[in-house]
Amino acid sequence: MQRPSRDRAVRLAVRVVSLLAPHVVVRLAARQYLTPPRGQAGSPMTIPAGARRLAVTVDGRQLSGWTWGAGKPVLLVHGWGGQSADMLPVASALSPESCSPVLVDMPAHGSSPGRETSLVEWMRVIRAIVATVGPLHGIVAHSLGATAAVLAAADGLPVDRLVLLAPAGSLAPYFAQYRQALGIKGRLAQRLVAEVERRVGLSIAQLDATRAAQRVSANALVLHGSDDRQIPSAQGRAVAEGLSAGQFVERPGLKHRTLLSDPESIRLVTEFLCTATLGTTTVSSPPLAR
Repeated sequence: MQRPSRDRAVRLAVRVVSLLAPHVVVRLAARQYLTPPRGQAGSPMTIPAGARRLAVTVDGRQLSGWTWGAGKPVLLVHGWGGQSADMLPVASALSPESCSPVLVDMPAHGSSPGRETSLVEWMRVIRAIVATVGPLHGIVAHSLGATAAVLAAADGLPVDRLVLLAPAGSLAPYFAQYRQALGIKGRLAQRLVAEVERRVGLSIAQLDATRAAQRVSANALVLHGSDDRQIPSAQGRAVAEGLSAGQFVERPGLKHRTLLSDPESIRLVTEFLCTATLGTTTVSSPPLAR
């Protein structure tokens, strides 16, 4: 997070520039909103012996990916500002005979090229992966990656099972926080919304996973940490309640990222994907009552 003094400096700069050249503020703020933090870009990922490189090209960019095993393909999608290595604990727990992991660094993440990206582009990536590896048995996705997975499934992507780890429901409150942090309000805020939606290709309202979940028919398991401060567990519950065949499990004491390496959460994921009877959503740990 930015320090308060830096926040004040940013807001002051925005206020001054918006008076002189509001179009510049809108363009730069939209670009920044769609630019994820790189984190540990390009850091090495320990993968199992026999893993095969997977080349997926979307919007002219060749993305970095891996797959291994001979089972049914299961795509693992990291979150905004993350990388495919984040999903390795879950991927490594899958049985390669029954579930073959597929990991890809999304555009502008990890070892994949680019500076800007969006959930709409991530939907195109997921479809390109299906075109490369064939129909997916399942998707395991984290954070905004889970939001993209819901949107893709609602848009008709064929997939048997969805595992959503700490999904974001509505993006509207986060976008509002971003505008407030920059001190963008009034007409300038309206122009920023329009510019972001123009760049993305869909409105922020259309990127609402809570609403999109109502159009998803896949069996789904939603896991969320009770101590998640980035995306409150209420959002995960709301997404689960919109699903026609979904259930919600809140994991006590877990935060946004610790959910990815929690042994019990990983057990629930692998059980749901690889050992549960097809056509059911039963896991041995009962979901919370809705």
